[in-house]
Amino acid sequence: MAKQPREPKGFWDTFWGLVPIALLIAMTFRGWPTSKSLPTATAILYLVALVYYKFEPNLINATVVKGVVDSFTTISIVFGAICLFEALKMTRVLDWLTGKLRTFSRGNQTAEVFLIAWAFAYLIEGCSGFGTPTALAAPLLVEIGYDATAAVMCCLVMNTLATPFGAAGTPIWFGLDGLDIDDDGFETVGFWAQCVCFSAAHVVPLIAATHLVSPRAMARNWKTVLVCVYCCSGLALAVAAFSYELPTLLGGGIGLLVAAMYVKSTNTPPRKMLREMVDSVRSLGSSIRGSGSSSTRRRRRAALSDDDDDDGAPTGVVEMEGAAPAAEGVPRRRAAADDDDPEAPADFDETAKQSPVEDADDADRTPRAPGATNGDDAAVEAPRANDDEDEAEETALTVLKNLAPLGLVVFFLTLTRFPELDLKDELKSQRPKARARLGSFGKGWISAALVIGVEKIFREPSVTATFEFLYVPGILPFIAVSVLTMLLFEKRTEIPELFRRTWARTQGVVVPVVAALVLAALMRAGVAQKIARPMMSHFGKAGWIIVTPLFGILGSFFSGSTTVSNLSFGIVQVNAAKRLGFNKLHLLALQTAGATIGNCVCLQNIISAKAVVGLQTSEAEIIKKTWKPAALFCAIAWVWGYVFLALG
Repeated sequence: MAKQPREPKGFWDTFWGLVPIALLIAMTFRGWPTSKSLPTATAILYLVALVYYKFEPNLINATVVKGVVDSFTTISIVFGAICLFEALKMTRVLDWLTGKLRTFSRGNQTAEVFLIAWAFAYLIEGCSGFGTPTALAAPLLVEIGYDATAAVMCCLVMNTLATPFGAAGTPIWFGLDGLDIDDDGFETVGFWAQCVCFSAAHVVPLIAATHLVSPRAMARNWKTVLVCVYCCSGLALAVAAFSYELPTLLGGGIGLLVAAMYVKSTNTPPRKMLREMVDSVRSLGSSIRGSGSSSTRRRRRAALSDDDDDDGAPTGVVEMEGAAPAAEGVPRRRAAADDDDPEAPADFDETAKQSPVEDADDADRTPRAPGATNGDDAAVEAPRANDDEDEAEETALTVLKNLAPLGLVVFFLTLTRFPELDLKDELKSQRPKARARLGSFGKGWISAALVIGVEKIFREPSVTATFEFLYVPGILPFIAVSVLTMLLFEKRTEIPELFRRTWARTQGVVVPVVAALVLAALMRAGVAQKIARPMMSHFGKAGWIIVTPLFGILGSFFSGSTTVSNLSFGIVQVNAAKRLGFNKLHLLALQTAGATIGNCVCLQNIISAKAVVGLQTSEAEIIKKTWKPAALFCAIAWVWGYVFLALG
């Protein structure tokens, strides 16, 4: 029989349990790469569990194996997201999408940021979760012309508010599983957690957007901001009153549709202005038609605006050749215009008078220049243009073809994430079709849905690990849609190159992701309870309100998942509720809100987003910026905690 760990001895149990986490934070801010800091912290926690807590060695070793197997899920998602991004680049779908977005928003940066980093990411969170929204939204912003570091920080913070329900409510029904809570209890936890998030949604997205858009630009477009925020977060709150699985998905889907319709209506110029713009573009096209090759003409059309400034320097989206470099830390699009220049376009000149359109139209702007660099300094080609004068007119087939990749992603994610649909149950089915004895390592099996499992690892009956091959979004839909996209655009021969590029960008995240998931597994194995139990008697009721969200943040920091944070510390909150006389549903709502906050600073999401956009900035530099909105969010959660305390 397994040897039981000894009872905690107060302060020192909490101290030694937090030492590895404190070292991890210190190493991160000292500039250590996560490929070194995370394995080091995990190794120290392993030794603490064995030497100080005196856990059974066999149990700890089995837990380590479980963490390694769990990491396959995250690695496959990162690989799949990068694969999809590379496929969109190789087929020029990304160029088409970014070009359409510019036309759609007419250069309104506020609209672009809130549609992509907020509403689109909200929808993807409801479909998939696990850091996928940031991995998809950040590259789109980079391709439009935003600074890669700023785009990642903006997406990280904005996506935080969409995570209390994750993919089809996973952080609630799975993260809090085994805590003796029925469906009504899950709905109560989800509703109160969303109340906290909705309150924070009035300020946190605005802070996040300042990485890409000036506050004055947002003030001019305050209606756009409110429509986007309320259509997503407000609708999610309404849905949370009766469901814990659908709030994020419905909030994101309906919110994105309504916000997009609003942006298009408010950014459509008057008919007379539109005719003048078309005449101006045609006049410019005629003036350059006779010079250079067709490819040269296409690049000129992408690089030149209708009107240059008096000094001949165009007000570009990004820095043009010969232009002064942007100030450090300022996104390229914002650095392209001078706030003090009265001739700058209205979207950049924050002192400009409000026009009938919320922001200036593209006739006064220069699109992204060919050869402009993205966050990893790799040249980005300008979007292709047709040689015909009627190039703005596209066939429905062309539109469908370019929308197909992202449309298929959303379709498959939605189709496979609803518990009500039999497809989800089938893809997650763990009914073994074949078994194999692995000796002392355990018993392996595989189901008809290709769910691969290892149970009774090292003969520990409570330790089981699985990998849901078809359910994990890395394979279906990301990799599947990537291959279909290459085939659709007749690039079959470039598929090997697609996977070569993908692996080259993925391999750097393998070690830190494995270490993070092993660390999370050790916490769930009992270390988290050893840390928390002595604290209950010292803090009391009022003090525990402060502690509860911090545990949620801590869980997401090292695991990168609201679900895993709830799995790690949910039982801690239930025990605290019994011991201190709390309503356990209120504490679990605070725990979930804290886990949501932790996504601002979680290492795993930062690593994944950096890999997708090819960013070299250290994790510490990003956390130094994202912790401030996280702290404000936490303060809002504390206020709600005392409201819960008053409610009893």
